[in-house]
Amino acid sequence: MKTLLVALYPYNGQGLDSWHDHGAGMTYTAAKNAGCDIDFLDMKTLANDREIQLYMKGYDLIAFGLKSSYYPIGMKVISLAKAQGSKVIVGGYHVTAAPQELLENLDIDYVFHGESEITFPKFLKDSSSYDREIFGDRPSSLNNLPFFDRNIYRDPLESCAGWWYGGKLTKMISVVTARGCPYKCGFCQPLENNHFGKKLRRRSVESIIEELKWLKELYHPDCLMIHDDTFLIQPKWLEEFIERYPEIGLPFWAAARADGICDRPDLVKKLVDVGWDLISVGFESGSQRILDKMKKGTTVAQNLESAKIIRSTGAKIYANYMIGMPWETKADIQATARMADTIKAEMPSWAFFTPYPGSELGEECISEGLSLLDRNHYDRCPYGQKVKGVDYEYVNAVLKGLRGEGNIKVPAHCDIIIPTYKNESYTIACLNSIKQCTALGTYRVIWVDNASKDTTKVDEVISDMPHYSIKLSTNGGFVTAINKGLEVSDAPYVCLLNNDTVVSERWLEKLINALQRDPKLGIVGALTMPDPRGGYQMDSHHSLSLHNTIVPNQLSMSMVEINKYLETHYSDRTCATSFVAFLCAVIKREVIDKIGPLDSNYAIGMWDDNDYNLAARKLGYKTELAIDTCIYHRGRSTFSLLEQTENFDINALLIKNRNYMNKKWNLGIVNYRAPLKLSQEYVKRISWRDKIAATRSFQN
Repeated sequence: MKTLLVALYPYNGQGLDSWHDHGAGMTYTAAKNAGCDIDFLDMKTLANDREIQLYMKGYDLIAFGLKSSYYPIGMKVISLAKAQGSKVIVGGYHVTAAPQELLENLDIDYVFHGESEITFPKFLKDSSSYDREIFGDRPSSLNNLPFFDRNIYRDPLESCAGWWYGGKLTKMISVVTARGCPYKCGFCQPLENNHFGKKLRRRSVESIIEELKWLKELYHPDCLMIHDDTFLIQPKWLEEFIERYPEIGLPFWAAARADGICDRPDLVKKLVDVGWDLISVGFESGSQRILDKMKKGTTVAQNLESAKIIRSTGAKIYANYMIGMPWETKADIQATARMADTIKAEMPSWAFFTPYPGSELGEECISEGLSLLDRNHYDRCPYGQKVKGVDYEYVNAVLKGLRGEGNIKVPAHCDIIIPTYKNESYTIACLNSIKQCTALGTYRVIWVDNASKDTTKVDEVISDMPHYSIKLSTNGGFVTAINKGLEVSDAPYVCLLNNDTVVSERWLEKLINALQRDPKLGIVGALTMPDPRGGYQMDSHHSLSLHNTIVPNQLSMSMVEINKYLETHYSDRTCATSFVAFLCAVIKREVIDKIGPLDSNYAIGMWDDNDYNLAARKLGYKTELAIDTCIYHRGRSTFSLLEQTENFDINALLIKNRNYMNKKWNLGIVNYRAPLKLSQEYVKRISWRDKIAATRSFQN
C-alpha cells in the first residue's frame, strides 16, 4: 500500500521543535530498505493545513509516531487524513502511555505498540494479517539496524544556535547509542520499560563510530548530541568509546546521573578530555524527600558533589530541575532553588512536574484526581497548571528569583549544621523539635554524621525535612563536621547546633531577628535551660543557672513557661558575652566569608568556638546572647560517650587546645574584661574555661 510517514512537528518548527525525530527516521528507513512503497514528510517544511492536505493526497495510509506533547498536532493530521479517505496508523510513546485514548478514536485504523523497525515493514506488505492493535518485535541487536538518512528532514543538520552554551556551535548532529533505561524514576517509569523493555540494549562502539564518520563526512557538523536516556553506564563500553572517539573529535552533549558521576569521576574526566563538553544531569530536586518520592535513586549530596566533579573537569553543566509536584512544600521548592543557585549551571532547564499517563507518578495523580492535564496540554514546559495542590504563582516567583516563603516579608533563610556521632535518640529529639518549632521555608538542616554505625532512625526522621546529609567515613569530630557543613552551606545565616539540644518555639526567628537588627552583631546564641540540680550546665555559660536573676523561680518552670516569660520581659534584647558557645550559635554569612571555616587545629573540638568569637570580635563584630529565647542543652554528650566507650581523655584535649589558643592569640586572662561578680563558692566549682566564659568582650 502507498504510505506516507509524517514526522509530526509544528509548522515551520524551529529550535527544539526542529531536531530530528529518530523514531520516525528509523521507521521510514527500515521500511524503505525493505522495499515498501513509502514516502516521508517533515511537517516543519510546511506552513499551514492547506499544504499538508495537498501533500497527503493519493496515499492509502498515513503513518506517524505520536509523543504526548504533540497530541493536538497528531489529532489534526488524523482528521485531515480521514477527510480524504486515507487510513491512519499511529505509533510512538503516547501509544505506550495512553493506548485507550487512541483506541477510542475510531478515525485511527491501527494502533502500533513499541518498536517498529522489524514489524512495521511486514505490516505494510501484508496489513490483512494484523489486528487493529499491533505489537512490534524488539530488535535483539541494535547493530543490525540501518543508519537513517538525515536528508529526509528539512535540514540534515540540527540547529543548536543559541542553545549550546556560548552560541559558538550551531550545526549539530545527533545519534542514539542505546535503548532502554535501568533506573526507576517515577515520573518516567514504567513507561520506558513498557516501550523498550526492561533490558538495556546498546550499539557497539564500532557501530557508533562508523555512523559518526559517515555523518561527519557528509554534513560537517560542529558538535554532536548523544540522545540516550543516560550515557554514563557500562564502563567497559565507555572505555572503548574513549579510545575510539578521537577519530571523531567533535564536542558532544550527553546525559549522566549524579550518582554515576560520583561513582566514576575518573571516567568522567577521560570522557571530557575526548570531547564531552556539555554534561546533562537530571538533578531534579534539592529536597531528599522529593527525590525519594520520585524514586530517583540519588541524593542531594550526590547532586552537589557531581556538579563539583563536572566543574573540576572543565566541562559545562546542562541542569534539569523539576518543581511543582503536589507533594512538594515551599521548603522543598526553596531547597531546589538554593541547590540550583549553588550549582550555577551554564544551562539550567526548569520543568513543571507533568503527570504523564503511563508513568507511576502520573497514574497516581490521575487516580487521586490531582491531574489538571487534558489531551491538548501534555507538555512539561514551566508554564500553565499541571496538577492540583501547587501554588503556581509562588512557583513562578521562585523561577524569577524569589527566595523565601513569598509573604510580604520574605523570611531569612538559615542553614542549621548539626554534627553527630552516635547518640541517635538525642539527634531524633533535636530534629523533631526543629520540625515543631521552626517555620518551613526558613531553614535547611545540614546533618554531618561522624561515622556512626547505624543512622537508620535519623534517616527516617530527617527525610521529610529540608535537609542535606553528609556521612563521613571516619569520626573527624566537631570541627571537621562543622567545616564539611560550611562547605555546602550557602544561606545568609548559619546556625551551629549540637545534636543534644531541644529547641523552643520561634527560636531561630528570634536569633536571626537579633542579627538583622544590629549590623555590628556577628554571632548570637540562645540561653539554655537551668540545671535542675541547681548548678550550672556543662560547657554552657548560656545556662540560666548562671543568670538566675533573669527568670525568677526558673527551676520550677517548663521551657515553654520560661520562653513566655522571656518574650514578655526581654523581647528583642541581647546581652554581651565573652563568646557564644557553638552549642547553639547563629552566624552571619559575612562573618563566615571573612573568617572562613573553624580552625582545624582544634581537631575534635573544644576551644574552637572561643577562637572563632575572638576572630569575629577582632573584625569589629559583637558576639551576644539573645535573652528572649531559651533552649534545652544536655551538654557534652558526645565527649561523655567517647570517655565511657573509647577511653578518651577529655581533660588532655582541653589543655592541649587551650594552650594552642593562648599561643595563637597571645592570650591570658588579662586580655578579657573583669569577670562577672560571682559568689566565691561558685567560682571554686567552675573550670578556667568557664571563668573566661563568664567574662565579657575581648579587647584587642
